[in-house]
Amino acid sequence: MRTLFTLLLLLAPVALAAPVPKETEKQKIERLYGKVMDPKGDSKFSLDGDKLTVTLPAKEVRSFDYVGERLTDPKTWKKSSTAPRVDFTASGDFQVTVRATLALDPKAEDIRSGHDEAFVGGGIQLQHGESNWYYLGPAESKSEGKAHRHHSFESPGAYSKGLGLGIGSEEVKAVANPSWVRLTRADKGIVFAVSTDGKEFVPLLKHAGAVPDETVHLSLSAHHCSDTAHAVMFDEFKVEAVRK
Repeated sequence: MRTLFTLLLLLAPVALAAPVPKETEKQKIERLYGKVMDPKGDSKFSLDGDKLTVTLPAKEVRSFDYVGERLTDPKTWKKSSTAPRVDFTASGDFQVTVRATLALDPKAEDIRSGHDEAFVGGGIQLQHGESNWYYLGPAESKSEGKAHRHHSFESPGAYSKGLGLGIGSEEVKAVANPSWVRLTRADKGIVFAVSTDGKEFVPLLKHAGAVPDETVHLSLSAHHCSDTAHAVMFDEFKVEAVRK
């Protein structure tokens, strides 16, 4: 009898223990990618296995930019972003790689102009302070009824004067869908590179001394301007230390 009583005492805590809560989809996204950020609250984040899909709403502009005296005084710039994204940080020398898949609806139009110049894109954004940021990712846009695939590059930051202010794009001969984008930070400088197969990467942007501090704030960001909803998909996401 005493043995039975002891056994019941041992089993009691197990029976009374609360079940482990099931991980929600948002929690899994934040574990695999980063903190979900949706400034307008109307984009959708979902997972298919480990693939993250960000669905952008129709008849809306979702982008990131700076407002202020852009061409004269970077100190006055203020961040203005409506782009849905996942945020994360990295320190030291590191390398971020992600595959981005997107497709422009052939019937999409730019809601700002009423013409067929809609666009959709997604890639890696680096944020360092209010007046220094970089972005690179594959994009697809339309002009005069024809679709164009390119790598969109943006950097109006205080440290990017040597690259030119405002918005620009790096045209490349072969922009596959999907495309891989890689950001490497080493010795306070950055290198953005792209790939059509995830193995061979071609540098598109190099900038020494771009990120002087230790901790770097990064995002996987989706954006578009269209009367049609679009989806941007991210997978094969890795953040790795770079060894010297």
